[in-house]
Amino acid sequence: EANTLVLKIKPVALEKIVPRVFEQYKQEAANKKLIFKSKIGEDLSTVLADEKGLEKALTQIVDNAIKYTEKGFVTISATYSEETDTDVVEVKDNGPGIRPEKQKFLFDADLPQDNNEGTGIGLKLAKKYIEMMKGSLFLESVPGTGTTVTIHLPCSEEAVVEEYATDVSAVPEIEVSTADELGKLDIFVVEDDRMNRLILEKMLSSLGNVRLTVDGDDCLNTIAKEASKGHFYQVMLFDINLPGDWDGIKLLKIIREKYPEYRKIPFIAQTAYAMTGDKDRLLKEGFDSYLAKPIDKNELITTIKQQLKIFG
Repeated sequence: EANTLVLKIKPVALEKIVPRVFEQYKQEAANKKLIFKSKIGEDLSTVLADEKGLEKALTQIVDNAIKYTEKGFVTISATYSEETDTDVVEVKDNGPGIRPEKQKFLFDADLPQDNNEGTGIGLKLAKKYIEMMKGSLFLESVPGTGTTVTIHLPCSEEAVVEEYATDVSAVPEIEVSTADELGKLDIFVVEDDRMNRLILEKMLSSLGNVRLTVDGDDCLNTIAKEASKGHFYQVMLFDINLPGDWDGIKLLKIIREKYPEYRKIPFIAQTAYAMTGDKDRLLKEGFDSYLAKPIDKNELITTIKQQLKIFG
């Protein structure tokens, strides 16, 4: 059960999801002076999917396209294919493209990210979500020309909601790190929402010790107390929106300035899913990685593993 992700499969309207994803990235594309357009076919049908999972998958793909395209365009289109009875979503860009030798291993979990090519973890996560919804994801890329990611999603007129408990540890694209692989970790969490704290504690408990704090004052007091004993945490997971005058960015800067030991420790930001366009801003402010709520356990543990590898 620890590696189980529950999908709620029901008829979902792409004509609602695509514009939401488009709106999230419109400003970011404008900031980079990219031509950013979306086109919705009039003949779209509903698709059988998990709405949150599908939106997160599309977000990962669009985020990747905009991130790696420095000049030119990114487009999103959604059409219906009568031949396959699927809705087809295409995200196309004229970015740097991906070399053929990298395409072959693109969805391997341990492939390192290239700063100049769209080979980050986003595409792996998107493929995982789409295939768990019985869809398919294909990538075509030409170096120097650009990349097209095509998704096929099964259609249905039915209104029955089906719920699948899918064992994500059996999905090959994303490697699930276990406590044995990572060793017993000391993980520090700042999260003001009680339910989110309980969820994170459950997700992380198999990795080691989890210290939960509720706001900025609680966070700094706990860190000061532990530091006086010579104890420093190994992974920092910070909510960005906190009560009072605090936020995750402010806490990060105070802690790293006051305690040099934490300059060698990964800080992972977690924030509301609607704020995924702020990812680059959070990384520029000093965070080492970013997770969008609702947090997926598989993604969380994979991110922790990657950050610990980087920090060595």
